[in-house]
Amino acid sequence: MERKDDFNMANSLKSLSSTYLYKFYDKTVHFSDTIVKLTKDSKVLGDEELIDYISSFERRYSFSLKQKIIEDYRSGRVKLLYCDKQYKLPTTLPAYLMNTGNGIVTCVNLSNNMTVTKNNLYNIDYKTLFGYMQLGSTLAICYQKYSYLKNKSSLIKLGVYAYSKLFTKVLNRIFSLSITPGKSDTILYLSGMFFLVNMLGRDEESLQTSNKSYALANCNQANKLVIDDYISKFQTEDFKDIDTFLQAIAKYIPGMETLDTRQFVSNYISQYGPSMLLGIEYLPYFFGNLGYVLVGSYLNNQPVIETTVGAQTIDGIFRELKDL
Repeated sequence: MERKDDFNMANSLKSLSSTYLYKFYDKTVHFSDTIVKLTKDSKVLGDEELIDYISSFERRYSFSLKQKIIEDYRSGRVKLLYCDKQYKLPTTLPAYLMNTGNGIVTCVNLSNNMTVTKNNLYNIDYKTLFGYMQLGSTLAICYQKYSYLKNKSSLIKLGVYAYSKLFTKVLNRIFSLSITPGKSDTILYLSGMFFLVNMLGRDEESLQTSNKSYALANCNQANKLVIDDYISKFQTEDFKDIDTFLQAIAKYIPGMETLDTRQFVSNYISQYGPSMLLGIEYLPYFFGNLGYVLVGSYLNNQPVIETTVGAQTIDGIFRELKDL
Protein backbone atom coordinates (compact mmCIF):
# COMPACT_ATOMS: atom_id res chain seq x y z
CA MET A 1 0.00 0.00 0.00
CA GLU A 2 1.16 3.54 -0.76
CA ARG A 3 0.76 6.49 1.56
CA LYS A 4 -1.74 9.01 0.22
CA ASP A 5 0.45 11.80 1.59
CA ASP A 6 2.91 11.19 -1.23
CA PHE A 7 0.63 12.39 -4.01
CA ASN A 8 -1.47 15.32 -2.84
CA MET A 9 -3.47 17.13 -5.55
CA ALA A 10 -4.41 20.77 -6.06
CA ASN A 11 -7.45 21.98 -4.15
CA SER A 12 -7.36 18.94 -1.87
CA LEU A 13 -6.58 18.49 1.79
CA LYS A 14 -2.89 19.22 2.24
CA SER A 15 -0.77 16.21 3.06
CA LEU A 16 0.45 15.60 6.60
CA SER A 17 3.96 14.98 5.30
CA SER A 18 4.06 18.45 3.73
CA THR A 19 3.75 20.25 7.08
CA TYR A 20 6.74 21.87 8.71
CA LEU A 21 6.39 19.98 12.01
CA TYR A 22 6.07 16.58 10.33
CA LYS A 23 9.20 17.18 8.27
CA PHE A 24 11.09 18.55 11.27
CA TYR A 25 10.33 15.61 13.59
CA ASP A 26 10.57 13.00 10.84
CA LYS A 27 14.32 13.65 10.79
CA THR A 28 14.69 12.26 14.33
CA VAL A 29 11.51 10.29 15.10
CA HIS A 30 11.30 8.75 11.60
CA PHE A 31 7.53 8.92 11.18
CA SER A 32 7.63 7.84 7.54
CA ASP A 33 9.77 4.75 8.04
CA THR A 34 7.72 3.63 11.03
CA ILE A 35 4.43 4.06 9.14
CA VAL A 36 5.68 1.78 6.37
CA LYS A 37 6.77 -0.91 8.86
CA LEU A 38 3.64 -0.58 10.98
CA THR A 39 1.33 -0.94 7.99
CA LYS A 40 3.20 -4.07 6.87
CA ASP A 41 3.45 -5.71 10.31
CA SER A 42 0.03 -4.88 11.79
CA LYS A 43 -3.05 -7.01 12.24
CA VAL A 44 -6.29 -5.38 11.05
CA LEU A 45 -8.80 -5.76 13.87
CA GLY A 46 -12.42 -6.71 13.26
CA ASP A 47 -15.45 -8.05 15.06
CA GLU A 48 -13.58 -11.13 16.26
CA GLU A 49 -11.43 -8.87 18.43
CA LEU A 50 -13.72 -5.86 18.99
CA ILE A 51 -17.35 -6.98 18.84
CA ASP A 52 -18.03 -6.23 22.53
CA TYR A 53 -16.73 -2.70 22.11
CA ILE A 54 -18.62 -2.03 18.87
CA SER A 55 -21.86 -3.42 20.27
CA SER A 56 -21.51 -1.17 23.31
CA PHE A 57 -20.95 1.89 21.12
CA GLU A 58 -24.05 1.07 19.09
CA ARG A 59 -26.20 0.71 22.21
CA ARG A 60 -24.87 3.40 24.51
CA TYR A 61 -23.21 6.24 22.58
CA SER A 62 -25.01 9.16 20.96
CA PHE A 63 -22.16 11.30 19.62
CA SER A 64 -22.76 13.12 16.35
CA LEU A 65 -20.44 10.98 14.22
CA LYS A 66 -21.36 7.62 15.80
CA GLN A 67 -23.19 6.23 12.79
CA LYS A 68 -20.45 7.21 10.36
CA ILE A 69 -17.79 5.82 12.68
CA ILE A 70 -19.51 2.43 12.80
CA GLU A 71 -20.10 2.47 9.03
CA ASP A 72 -16.46 3.36 8.33
CA TYR A 73 -15.32 0.50 10.56
CA ARG A 74 -17.72 -2.02 9.03
CA SER A 75 -16.87 -1.04 5.45
CA GLY A 76 -13.11 -1.04 6.00
CA ARG A 77 -12.79 2.63 5.08
CA VAL A 78 -11.18 3.03 8.51
CA LYS A 79 -8.83 0.19 9.43
CA LEU A 80 -7.93 -0.37 13.08
CA LEU A 81 -4.37 -1.69 13.42
CA TYR A 82 -2.53 -3.52 16.18
CA CYS A 83 1.18 -4.30 16.00
CA ASP A 84 3.10 -6.30 18.62
CA LYS A 85 6.58 -5.30 17.42
CA GLN A 86 9.01 -3.42 19.66
CA TYR A 87 9.03 -0.23 17.58
CA LYS A 88 6.22 2.29 18.15
CA LEU A 89 4.58 5.02 16.13
CA PRO A 90 4.35 8.03 18.49
CA THR A 91 0.92 8.95 19.86
CA THR A 92 1.31 12.32 18.13
CA LEU A 93 0.60 10.48 14.86
CA PRO A 94 -2.23 8.01 15.54
CA ALA A 95 -3.81 7.86 12.07
CA TYR A 96 -2.86 8.33 8.42
CA LEU A 97 -4.27 8.00 4.92
CA MET A 98 -3.21 5.05 2.80
CA ASN A 99 -3.75 4.11 -0.84
CA THR A 100 -4.64 0.41 -1.00
CA GLY A 101 -4.77 0.32 -4.79
CA ASN A 102 -8.55 0.12 -4.56
CA GLY A 103 -9.02 3.51 -2.95
CA ILE A 104 -7.97 5.63 0.00
CA VAL A 105 -8.48 4.29 3.52
CA THR A 106 -7.63 5.63 6.95
CA CYS A 107 -5.34 3.54 9.15
CA VAL A 108 -5.63 4.03 12.91
CA ASN A 109 -2.86 2.71 15.16
CA LEU A 110 -4.15 1.24 18.45
CA SER A 111 -0.88 -0.41 19.46
CA ASN A 112 0.15 2.18 22.04
CA ASN A 113 -3.10 1.85 24.03
CA MET A 114 -4.05 -1.80 23.61
CA THR A 115 -2.96 -4.96 25.42
CA VAL A 116 -3.48 -8.60 24.41
CA THR A 117 -3.95 -11.37 26.98
CA LYS A 118 -2.62 -14.92 26.77
CA ASN A 119 -6.13 -15.94 25.74
CA ASN A 120 -5.89 -13.55 22.78
CA LEU A 121 -8.33 -10.99 24.20
CA TYR A 122 -7.74 -7.44 22.98
CA ASN A 123 -8.19 -4.86 25.75
CA ILE A 124 -8.46 -1.11 25.41
CA ASP A 125 -10.39 1.61 27.23
CA TYR A 126 -13.79 2.12 25.60
CA LYS A 127 -13.51 5.89 25.26
CA THR A 128 -9.94 5.64 24.03
CA LEU A 129 -11.02 3.28 21.26
CA PHE A 130 -14.00 5.42 20.30
CA GLY A 131 -11.84 8.56 20.34
CA TYR A 132 -9.37 6.97 17.93
CA MET A 133 -12.13 5.63 15.70
CA GLN A 134 -13.67 9.10 15.63
CA LEU A 135 -10.28 10.54 14.64
CA GLY A 136 -10.13 8.02 11.79
CA SER A 137 -13.54 9.07 10.50
CA THR A 138 -12.66 12.75 10.98
CA LEU A 139 -9.56 12.28 8.82
CA ALA A 140 -11.69 10.53 6.20
CA ILE A 141 -14.25 13.36 6.23
CA CYS A 142 -11.58 16.04 5.88
CA TYR A 143 -10.08 14.18 2.91
CA GLN A 144 -13.33 13.22 1.18
CA LYS A 145 -15.30 16.41 1.84
CA TYR A 146 -12.49 18.95 1.72
CA SER A 147 -13.98 21.16 -1.01
CA TYR A 148 -17.19 21.51 1.01
CA LEU A 149 -15.46 21.83 4.37
CA LYS A 150 -13.22 24.74 3.38
CA ASN A 151 -16.24 26.81 2.35
CA LYS A 152 -18.82 25.87 5.00
CA SER A 153 -19.34 29.13 6.88
CA SER A 154 -20.73 27.71 10.12
CA LEU A 155 -17.86 25.22 10.45
CA ILE A 156 -15.26 27.83 9.53
CA LYS A 157 -16.46 30.18 12.28
CA LEU A 158 -16.27 27.46 14.92
CA GLY A 159 -12.86 26.25 13.71
CA VAL A 160 -11.37 29.75 13.65
CA TYR A 161 -12.65 30.41 17.15
CA ALA A 162 -11.29 27.17 18.60
CA TYR A 163 -7.87 27.40 16.93
CA SER A 164 -7.28 31.08 17.69
CA LYS A 165 -8.30 30.70 21.34
CA LEU A 166 -5.88 27.82 21.91
CA PHE A 167 -3.07 29.53 19.98
CA THR A 168 -3.47 32.88 21.74
CA LYS A 169 -3.59 31.29 25.19
CA VAL A 170 -0.10 29.90 24.61
CA LEU A 171 1.38 33.24 23.54
CA ASN A 172 -0.41 35.01 26.38
CA ARG A 173 1.31 32.65 28.78
CA ILE A 174 4.72 33.47 27.28
CA PHE A 175 4.34 37.22 26.65
CA SER A 176 1.44 38.41 28.88
CA LEU A 177 -0.38 39.79 25.84
CA SER A 178 -3.32 41.16 27.82
CA ILE A 179 -1.12 43.87 29.34
CA THR A 180 -0.94 45.71 25.99
CA PRO A 181 -4.29 46.85 24.56
CA GLY A 182 -5.03 45.22 21.23
CA LYS A 183 -2.14 42.77 21.24
CA SER A 184 -4.20 39.79 22.37
CA ASP A 185 -6.80 40.62 19.72
CA THR A 186 -4.04 40.91 17.13
CA ILE A 187 -2.84 37.37 17.88
CA LEU A 188 -6.44 36.12 17.84
CA TYR A 189 -6.78 37.66 14.37
CA LEU A 190 -3.45 36.38 13.03
CA SER A 191 -3.89 32.84 14.36
CA GLY A 192 -7.39 32.83 12.89
CA MET A 193 -5.87 33.78 9.55
CA PHE A 194 -3.30 30.98 9.88
CA PHE A 195 -6.13 28.51 10.43
CA LEU A 196 -7.95 29.84 7.37
CA VAL A 197 -5.06 30.23 4.94
CA ASN A 198 -2.81 27.36 5.99
CA MET A 199 -4.95 24.67 7.59
CA LEU A 200 -8.13 25.16 5.59
CA GLY A 201 -6.18 26.07 2.46
CA ARG A 202 -8.23 29.22 1.83
CA ASP A 203 -5.30 30.98 0.18
CA GLU A 204 -7.07 32.13 -2.99
CA GLU A 205 -7.07 35.89 -3.50
CA SER A 206 -10.86 35.81 -3.94
CA LEU A 207 -11.29 34.53 -0.37
CA GLN A 208 -9.16 37.11 1.43
CA THR A 209 -12.01 39.52 2.21
CA SER A 210 -14.14 36.78 3.78
CA ASN A 211 -11.07 35.39 5.57
CA LYS A 212 -10.48 38.76 7.23
CA SER A 213 -14.12 38.88 8.27
CA TYR A 214 -13.94 35.43 9.86
CA ALA A 215 -10.69 36.27 11.68
CA LEU A 216 -11.97 39.62 12.98
CA ALA A 217 -15.19 38.12 14.32
CA ASN A 218 -13.44 36.90 17.49
CA CYS A 219 -11.73 40.23 18.22
CA ASN A 220 -12.85 43.25 20.22
CA GLN A 221 -13.94 45.66 17.51
CA ALA A 222 -12.78 48.57 19.68
CA ASN A 223 -9.22 47.41 18.96
CA LYS A 224 -9.66 47.26 15.18
CA LEU A 225 -7.39 50.25 14.47
CA VAL A 226 -4.66 48.76 16.66
CA ILE A 227 -5.03 45.40 14.93
CA ASP A 228 -4.86 47.04 11.49
CA ASP A 229 -1.63 48.76 12.47
CA TYR A 230 -0.01 45.55 13.71
CA ILE A 231 -1.05 43.32 10.81
CA SER A 232 -0.43 45.66 7.89
CA LYS A 233 2.96 44.06 7.16
CA PHE A 234 1.71 40.45 7.02
CA GLN A 235 1.39 38.83 3.58
CA THR A 236 -0.22 35.55 2.52
CA GLU A 237 3.19 33.88 2.28
CA ASP A 238 3.72 34.52 6.01
CA PHE A 239 1.14 31.81 6.67
CA LYS A 240 2.76 29.09 4.54
CA ASP A 241 3.87 27.02 7.57
CA ILE A 242 4.05 27.38 11.35
CA ASP A 243 7.76 28.25 11.42
CA THR A 244 7.38 31.05 8.86
CA PHE A 245 4.29 32.33 10.68
CA LEU A 246 5.99 32.48 14.08
CA GLN A 247 9.03 34.19 12.55
CA ALA A 248 6.70 36.82 11.08
CA ILE A 249 5.07 37.42 14.46
CA ALA A 250 8.50 37.82 16.05
CA LYS A 251 9.51 40.24 13.30
CA TYR A 252 6.39 42.41 13.09
CA ILE A 253 4.78 42.40 16.56
CA PRO A 254 6.68 44.58 19.08
CA GLY A 255 7.70 42.83 22.28
CA MET A 256 7.62 39.34 20.74
CA GLU A 257 11.05 39.37 19.13
CA THR A 258 12.25 36.33 21.13
CA LEU A 259 9.47 34.05 19.86
CA ASP A 260 10.63 30.96 17.98
CA THR A 261 9.08 27.67 16.92
CA ARG A 262 10.77 25.49 19.51
CA GLN A 263 9.56 27.76 22.31
CA PHE A 264 6.00 27.89 20.97
CA VAL A 265 5.70 24.14 20.36
CA SER A 266 7.14 23.32 23.78
CA ASN A 267 4.60 25.58 25.49
CA TYR A 268 1.74 24.38 23.27
CA ILE A 269 2.20 20.70 24.09
CA SER A 270 2.93 21.56 27.75
CA GLN A 271 -0.50 23.17 27.98
CA TYR A 272 -2.53 20.83 25.79
CA GLY A 273 -0.62 17.54 25.63
CA PRO A 274 1.77 15.87 23.13
CA SER A 275 -1.10 14.51 21.01
CA MET A 276 -1.81 18.12 19.94
CA LEU A 277 1.61 18.54 18.29
CA LEU A 278 0.80 17.86 14.64
CA GLY A 279 -2.64 19.43 15.04
CA ILE A 280 -0.89 22.79 15.12
CA GLU A 281 -0.65 22.52 11.31
CA TYR A 282 -2.84 19.59 10.23
CA LEU A 283 -6.60 20.11 10.24
CA PRO A 284 -7.78 16.50 10.83
CA TYR A 285 -5.53 16.15 13.87
CA PHE A 286 -6.72 19.48 15.26
CA PHE A 287 -10.37 18.47 14.91
CA GLY A 288 -9.54 14.95 16.06
CA ASN A 289 -8.05 16.22 19.30
CA LEU A 290 -11.16 18.27 19.94
CA GLY A 291 -13.03 15.03 19.35
CA TYR A 292 -11.06 13.35 22.14
CA VAL A 293 -12.41 16.05 24.45
CA LEU A 294 -15.96 15.57 23.18
CA VAL A 295 -15.81 11.83 23.91
CA GLY A 296 -13.93 12.16 27.20
CA SER A 297 -11.00 10.04 26.05
CA TYR A 298 -8.41 12.04 28.02
CA LEU A 299 -5.85 11.53 25.27
CA ASN A 300 -4.77 15.16 25.71
CA ASN A 301 -5.06 17.81 28.43
CA GLN A 302 -8.82 17.69 28.19
CA PRO A 303 -9.77 20.06 31.05
CA VAL A 304 -7.63 22.92 29.72
CA ILE A 305 -8.78 22.48 26.11
CA GLU A 306 -12.43 22.25 27.10
CA THR A 307 -12.19 25.33 29.33
CA THR A 308 -10.41 27.34 26.63
CA VAL A 309 -12.60 26.39 23.66
CA GLY A 310 -15.88 25.47 25.32
CA ALA A 311 -17.83 22.21 25.11
CA GLN A 312 -20.54 23.87 23.00
CA THR A 313 -18.02 24.92 20.34
CA ILE A 314 -16.52 21.43 20.15
CA ASP A 315 -19.94 19.79 19.92
CA GLY A 316 -20.85 22.29 17.20
CA ILE A 317 -17.80 21.38 15.12
CA PHE A 318 -18.72 17.70 15.12
CA ARG A 319 -22.34 18.40 14.30
CA GLU A 320 -21.11 20.37 11.30
CA LEU A 321 -18.73 17.56 10.25
CA LYS A 322 -21.64 15.12 10.44
CA ASP A 323 -23.66 17.28 8.04
CA LEU A 324 -20.97 17.63 5.37
